[in-house]
Amino acid sequence: MGENNKKTDGQKKLQNFFLRVANYGKSIFGKAEFNFDKFNNLCMNLRIINALRNFKEKPRFLTLEEYQNLILDPTDNILKKTMRQLNFKLAFKIAKYLRLPEKDVYLKYAFKTIKKIEVEDDSEVNTAYNKLMPMLKNLENISYIDIAKKCIKYKKFKLGAKFLENEKSSIVKIPQYLELKDWKKSIELAIQSNDINALMIVLDNIYKVEAKSLGGGKQINKVFV
Repeated sequence: MGENNKKTDGQKKLQNFFLRVANYGKSIFGKAEFNFDKFNNLCMNLRIINALRNFKEKPRFLTLEEYQNLILDPTDNILKKTMRQLNFKLAFKIAKYLRLPEKDVYLKYAFKTIKKIEVEDDSEVNTAYNKLMPMLKNLENISYIDIAKKCIKYKKFKLGAKFLENEKSSIVKIPQYLELKDWKKSIELAIQSNDINALMIVLDNIYKVEAKSLGGGKQINKVFV
């Protein structure tokens, strides 16, 4: 353990030394003699490569050439590979450095956080919601419906209902509340929409589900009490 720490510290010191040397060289050249953008990009790339190599759980030992090829490949780029490793801290940095869509990283992180919840009690739900909501609400064109669908897929129904509350459109929320079997909320939203077709679809859906579970619909009136 101490050996690894010494090695990491040595790498950091060496990297800082080269950066100071490069900055010194940069200071004695003019813009016509030195490509500052190329220098900054190279430093940024080296920092990302070092971070990938030093990631304790799943290090990736990429050469500079391999890394640059990944950046140029839109189908399987470095950001996707980093998120697959669940190294979201580095993924956020890469997205920012390379001006890639940060929204993808936030959503992937949110979905992984939702999936990891083991017991969906009120405490776990509130913790996950309070952790994710501050960052999600700052994203443009965020779909709380998509997030709620993921919650339902992973059987995190209470959390899905909390995210649905942030969606403004009544109509688009109805299918998810039907999926959650929240009949009261489904009917309430259908009435709010002032759409008779939406209300009929909701009532028909409730009837079919409850009639099946109650044995042919003999006790279906209990659903609406």
